[in-house]
Parts: sequence; C-alpha cells; structure tokens
Amino acid sequence: MALRDSWQSERLQRQQSHLDRQHQVQQFLSEAHQSRQLTASRCHSSLSLFREGLMQQNEERRSEFQIFQATLQDFHTELQATVSLLRQSFQVDLSDLSASTQVFLAQCQQERIQNQQALRQELGTFIETLRSDVQSYLSELETLRLHQADLLRQNLQQNRAALTADNQTFFAQLAPFREELRHFHQSLQSSVWGQASSDECVIESAPEVIPTAIINTAIPLEVAASTPEAIAAKPSATMTTTKAPAKRVAFPRTRAAASAPAKSPKVFSKTKESTEAANSEKAVYNFLHKSQGARLTQIESSLQINRFQAVDALRSLIKKGLITQRDRIYLIQEDLVQK
Repeated sequence: MALRDSWQSERLQRQQSHLDRQHQVQQFLSEAHQSRQLTASRCHSSLSLFREGLMQQNEERRSEFQIFQATLQDFHTELQATVSLLRQSFQVDLSDLSASTQVFLAQCQQERIQNQQALRQELGTFIETLRSDVQSYLSELETLRLHQADLLRQNLQQNRAALTADNQTFFAQLAPFREELRHFHQSLQSSVWGQASSDECVIESAPEVIPTAIINTAIPLEVAASTPEAIAAKPSATMTTTKAPAKRVAFPRTRAAASAPAKSPKVFSKTKESTEAANSEKAVYNFLHKSQGARLTQIESSLQINRFQAVDALRSLIKKGLITQRDRIYLIQEDLVQK
C-alpha cells in the first residue's frame, strides 16, 4: 500500500509540475507575443518614417537631376557652338596654309630650275676648262717625253760610238801582243814538236774574229782596269812565264804526248769562250729585236741555249746598256725609247 501511495503522490506531483510548466509556457508565450507585437509596431513606425524620408530624398535627388540635366543640356549646346566655330576657323586656317604652301612650292620649283641651269652652265665651263688643261698637260708631257727620248737616243748613240772607238783603240793596242803571242806559239810548237799542227790555223785565225765579235761585248775587268804600260808589260811577263816550261820539255813522242797538242791552250780557250759569248749575245739581241721583248724561258726555248748562256748574255747586254728588264721581260733600249 505504501508503494501505491508513493506512486500516487509522485503522479500527482508530476501532474502538478506539468500544469505549472504549461502555465509558465503560456505565460512566456503571452509575454513573447506582447513583446513581438510591441517590436512589430515599433518596426512598422520606424519603417514608415524611413519610407517617408526615402521618398523625400528621392524627390530631392530627382529635382537635383533635373537641374543637372538642364545645365548639361546648356553645356552641350554651348560646346556644339564652340566646336562649330573652331571648325570654321580651322578650315579658314587650313585653306590659307594650303595656299601659302602652293606659293612656296612654286617659288622653290622656280629657284631649283634657275639653280640647275646655273650649275649646268658652271659644270659645262668647268668641263671645258678641265679638258683644255688636260690637253695642254698631255701635249706638254708628249713634248717632254719626245725631248727626253731624243736626249736618251743621242746619249745612247754617243755612248755606243764612244764604246766602239774605245774597243777599236783597245784592239789596236792589243794587236802587237797578239802578234807576239802568235809568233811565240809558233816558235814554241816548232821547238817542241818540230812541225806545225792543224790547230795552228785555228789559233791564227781565231784572233782575227775577235775584233768584230767583241765590239758589242763587255770589256773584261782585268783588261779594262789595266793601263797601257801594264798591257805593254803583260806580253813579256807571259812570255817569260810560258817559256820556262818549254826548256823542260824532253820526253819521247808517245801516244799520250802525241795527244797533248790536241788540247786547246789558254789563249785559244779564252778566244773560243769570248767568241761563243759574243755569238750568244748577238743571237739574243737579234731575237729580242725581232720579238720586241721576251722572257728568259722564251729566249732559252727559241735559241736552244741553256740557262747560264742566256743569263750571261742578258747580263752583258744590260751592262752595255743595249737592253733593259721590265716586269721579267727583256726589252731593247731603242724599242723602249720609241714606246
């Protein structure tokens, strides 16, 4: 029974607490509704006030916009009027500027034509004066060249005549020496062999060719440097030096001894070499005269001579002043002067 009573009492307490809670909720809801109604009324009144203020501001802004639109319209009309005035002034200035430019261009064209004519006349006069100066200068150069060519030709002729006279006097001075040398050779050959050989004719005839062949050749340094006294004293010295071995010759006529006279003496070898050199020089000079200038290889191949003979002949002719060398081409002095 006590458990049922306790449960009944707890039930009653729970119901009482439930009723109290409902009463509290109802009271809270009524208070909340009242506060919400009050807040809504306040918000409604504040919103109505804000709407009225917003409408008033909108009216003010609309009036201000209308005023600004009116002023902007006035400014636009004024700007259009100003732009039209500026455009008209620009058109007037542009027309004036184009007219002045056309006048200036016409003046420049006339001045350019006048300057061109003046410059053409000055250029023509300058060309004529330059042509006349060049012609006079060329004529002076031609006259000077001809004068120098005449002087050079006269000098060459004088030098050639002087050289010919010197060679003739030199060979005239050497004539007694050649005669003594020929007699000495004959006496030496007769004293050694007792009879004349076939070489004697060659030796005797060789000196006769020397004057005509060596007239155009260079004089040896030893002979050119010698004085007439030395030339006169040279044969005796040569005879004394060559006569000494002649006394010592005392050998039988063997085969080797018999072949000894076949060898050319020094005089004959010198005469033969000078003759060959003179012939080479003459052939080279004639070839250069015909071909009017040639190279060293052309001279060798055309004359069928070796390099030493060609070089010696050219060197001797250059020393004599008969030829000259220009760009590896050998020319005759007379042809060079004529050119």
